[in-house]
Amino acid sequence: MHFASTLRSENLFRNPKKYYRNNLINTINLLIKLLRSKIKYFIFSSSAAVYGIPNLFQYLKNIKDPINPYGNSKLIIENVLNDFNVAYGLKFISLRYF
Repeated sequence: MHFASTLRSENLFRNPKKYYRNNLINTINLLIKLLRSKIKYFIFSSSAAVYGIPNLFQYLKNIKDPINPYGNSKLIIENVLNDFNVAYGLKFISLRYF
């Protein structure tokens, strides 16, 4: 299970590298270590921030449109997880908290 990330701060756009370095790069490093350890299942703590501005229609249609580096980093990780599943058989679930 992976629940670690850089959370929201007052100004998400002031320092986007913080979100990409911790949320994205460190998660990819973790995934590589999981593969080396022959671990095949992964639970990812994502976020409702992948949907952007709260909108019931977006949620029901599964339309993702993050509006800040935090939400974007979470969505990119979900896409990376899809790629790792296809390429390496790493099964996963992403939990999106509201």
